[in-house]
Amino acid sequence: MTGRFAFPKEAVLDVRFLGLHSGGLRKPRSPDGLAYDFHLARNALFHATPALQLHPGDTVLVPAYVCRTAVQPFLARGIRCEYYRVGTDCRPDPEDLQRRLSPAVRALLVVHYFGFPQPVRWLRQLCDERGLRLIEDCAHVLTGSAEGAVLGSSGDASVFSWRKFLPVNDGATLFLNRGAACDAPVLARPGLATDMRAAYNILQAAAAHPESRFCRWLYGSAAAARRILARSPRDAEARGHRGSWRDVPPVGDVHGADFALDRVQLPISRVSAVLVDHSAVARIREARRRNYALLAAGLRRIPGVTLLHEALPEDICPWILPCFMEGAPQALAELRRRGIPAVSWSGVRSPIRPGEYPEAELLYEKLLFLPVHQGMREADIARVLETVAVL
Repeated sequence: MTGRFAFPKEAVLDVRFLGLHSGGLRKPRSPDGLAYDFHLARNALFHATPALQLHPGDTVLVPAYVCRTAVQPFLARGIRCEYYRVGTDCRPDPEDLQRRLSPAVRALLVVHYFGFPQPVRWLRQLCDERGLRLIEDCAHVLTGSAEGAVLGSSGDASVFSWRKFLPVNDGATLFLNRGAACDAPVLARPGLATDMRAAYNILQAAAAHPESRFCRWLYGSAAAARRILARSPRDAEARGHRGSWRDVPPVGDVHGADFALDRVQLPISRVSAVLVDHSAVARIREARRRNYALLAAGLRRIPGVTLLHEALPEDICPWILPCFMEGAPQALAELRRRGIPAVSWSGVRSPIRPGEYPEAELLYEKLLFLPVHQGMREADIARVLETVAVL
């Protein structure tokens, strides 16, 4: 987001994608549903388990290709995770999935990878027939629908991660679509220091964008104020109970790659909540779809590149563009060295047994993610294509 990348890795604050009215992203997905906000999606998954009446010793089926932060919250509750096979197209293997439905299995997790829908109607029917809870992992979803259902409304619970699409430092929502089976989660109260850190990090990220002159000015002013505070007796109070400002680092995830049990009670910051509510969802979806289409068209002309999805379904807002490249590990390293913020899940893989899920292993090693966020300009897309073409 700053540092060595030629353009921001994720969306940064941009007035073009803000609106006066709420986009309704945090509203319940069903008429009798409930919604709870959290700092991170992994924390939302942790708090979903008591609402779904999942207990220590129960088993949840999860896809073999998944970021480990989607598995760790279950393990922290004492819930076992068993993996089911997904193909190299990221779709569940029906035979393998049904073969693993033992009496100990109480729930099924489905991931709408990169914003593209899974067969929710069939999965919902399967769970109803077997008396299972269906959990939709919508961390890669902003909006979208499939088979007549809004993504995130078919599961007993669904989890969204707003920071993957919006210029926020934190923010996730847990939707309980069939009412709650327990008391509402008790979270810590957001403090002023938390909001100040979130605002500072958001401005720092935006200041890296070539066209964010106003945010650069605001960030400079905030940085100057921070230096003054650091020299004052009120320094400790200004910096908050953790003793340091949480800046956005040049590369990687400011929150780390693992679930942290000591942070599960953190709420969404008020700064992030306001930005989520006032994001211009339709304009963001349109911009991401346009960037995806431009990038996909160029990649199709480059030998050695294969798109995971040849078509972008209507109504889908893509998180990234997933593709296979020849010599993927070296290609990923070279893309990043040349300033392109490409990523993969090779470093955050779930602990599957070697050799048991060859399709998932291939996805971990060879599927690369290219950015298509709303802040990208045509020049940025052209730079991605030029770089990929010379690898």
